[in-house]
Amino acid sequence: MAFTITARLTDSFARHTTKRLECTSATLADALTAIAALSAELNPLTDLAVESWNITNKSLASTFAGEANSNIDTGATFALLGADGYQKSFKMPGFPLYKVGPGGVIDPEDEDVVAFFALFKSEGGWTLDDGEVITGVVSGMLDK
Repeated sequence: MAFTITARLTDSFARHTTKRLECTSATLADALTAIAALSAELNPLTDLAVESWNITNKSLASTFAGEANSNIDTGATFALLGADGYQKSFKMPGFPLYKVGPGGVIDPEDEDVVAFFALFKSEGGWTLDDGEVITGVVSGMLDK
């Protein structure tokens, strides 16, 4: 098993860059140990700050085939209500056109929309990229 490790580096002007590497560790725990060792060796070789390490692992366990006329350009944007009371935005690439109504409106009560976004509620096990959970879907709209 291999993990893709991405370091986010920051300079003194608050500019960012990334460096992506591959780690051959067999487990996540071993990858974390390897990152610590790499970080210690990297520190004397760069003037930049290491802001974060992102660890990813390619899994084919839950993949699925795309539909016959799928189109990466047909995205949708959902307005979600965050648990903090603020509205959040969620982009969904390749949204199926048969779920889009007149004027590009997407029904926030569509059973598939409801089921997907239920995963982002407090007990769903997922959060938005800012760590927030949601309380509901306000609206959905096909992107222009």
